[in-house]
This record gives sequence, structure tokens and C-alpha cells, in this order.
Amino acid sequence: MSIKDVSTGGKFEIHAEDSEGNLIGWIFGYIFGRILTVGRVDVVPQARRQGLGSELWRRFAALGRQNGATGLTGQFCPDDGHDEDLDVFYERLGVEIDETGRLHQDL
Repeated sequence: MSIKDVSTGGKFEIHAEDSEGNLIGWIFGYIFGRILTVGRVDVVPQARRQGLGSELWRRFAALGRQNGATGLTGQFCPDDGHDEDLDVFYERLGVEIDETGRLHQDL
């Protein structure tokens, strides 16, 4: 497996590929002011529960910090019936979710 920063312009993006070069995880977003906004983070089902999503998140947050971000935001949007898994995922990362589903994390 390899993890690559494929950011271009103002869009920050990190991809994870398996040994055959297939995309198995990604995270992307942008900085507005001093806030890093996550557009989407996803890991294919067969690669979940192996720490890949957490590693993508940590690298994305580090990239934001390197570019002047002091906070992170996004929107909690479960789409595959794994709501509880996502709650645990964000909790482990120290991400707060408010009553509207908005994500918050200091960087």
C-alpha cells in the first residue's frame, strides 16, 4: 500500500493505493482563511478497520497545519449504514460533531 499527496492548486488531496495501484482510500478538501475543510474522506469497504482512514486523516490535518490552518471542519454525512462506525472513527481522532452534524477539530 502507498499513500500519496496528490494536492493541486488550492485543493488538498491524499490518496491511498493498494499494491496493484487501485485507489482504496482518499481524503480531500481546501483551506479557507485558517480553516481546513474536509470535502470527503472514504475508504473502500474491504480496506476498512485497518487504520487507513485514521492515517489519511492525520496526514490531511498535518498538510493543513503546514499550510497555516488552525482548525478543521466538515459535515458528517453517513451514506452506507455505518453511522456508529463513523462516530467511533471521529471520536478516536478527537473530532467533535455538533447537533447539526458539523465536524470540529483544533489543529
